[in-house]
Amino acid sequence: MIFLQTANLLIATLLLIAGIIVIYLGVFAKEIEHPTGTNRLFQHLSGLGIKASMRPALIVTGVVLVGASLYIFGGI
Repeated sequence: MIFLQTANLLIATLLLIAGIIVIYLGVFAKEIEHPTGTNRLFQHLSGLGIKASMRPALIVTGVVLVGASLYIFGGI
C-alpha cells in the first residue's frame, strides 16, 4: 500500500512539473517564436518550433496536466 502511495505521489509531482512547464511555454509562445533582446532562454527555446498559434492549446494542455496532478494529490 505504501508503494502505491509513493508511486502516486511521484506521478502527481511529475504531472505538476510538466503542467507548469507547458503553461510557461504557452504564455511565452509569442516571445519564443520571435525572440527579441538578449534572453538566452527564449533563444534556446525558439529551436523547439513553438508557434504563437499554439498558445491556447499549450495553455489548455498545461491546465489539464495540473488538474490531473491535483486530482491525484486529492486521492492520496
